Amino acid sequence: MAVSVLIVLSVAVVRYMNVKLDPIICDIADRQMANELVGIIASATAEIPHSGDFAQISRDSYGKMTSAVIDSTAINEYNSALLSAVSDKIDGIGSYDVAVSLANIFDDDVIFGAFPALRLTADVEPYASVTSRIVSSSQSAGINQTLYSVKLSLCAEVRSVLLISTITTTVNYEISLCELLLSGDVPGVYLGSAFDG
Repeated sequence: MAVSVLIVLSVAVVRYMNVKLDPIICDIADRQMANELVGIIASATAEIPHSGDFAQISRDSYGKMTSAVIDSTAINEYNSALLSAVSDKIDGIGSYDVAVSLANIFDDDVIFGAFPALRLTADVEPYASVTSRIVSSSQSAGINQTLYSVKLSLCAEVRSVLLISTITTTVNYEISLCELLLSGDVPGVYLGSAFDG
């Protein structure tokens, strides 16, 4: 009888700990991993700076822009180098621990808050992937002006195995590679009014 009561009590305590501990651990691990990923991508971007020579502009004898050519080969080389650096850094994360104080688990700052060193730790084992997309866009930037931009969009996704659950942390990071302000002649008619020139 005493053994069965002890087993039931142990199961109840473990169940309570799982219900209370798992969401806390997941939240802490997700935030830590997101911060780590942003730092990794920023560090890799600083280590592999791009020259900014992804666009070549041709002008006529009056200085007016006649064409703009985007160097897709240089962009792809930069993309490949950056993806490789980010992947290598993410692979170096390895497993780590997440610690939660007993005061957070039991919602008791009076008793357990007096002992901040009492903590439960959980091992986190991350598995990662990094993808990228090159995104170009154009938008109106004024009268007869268009802003053309090329951006590198990185998506780092890490799946972490925790005590009970598995969480997926996704970080999107955008790097501006090139921006061009293209402007043409001032139109002869604007808002239906004739322009006398």
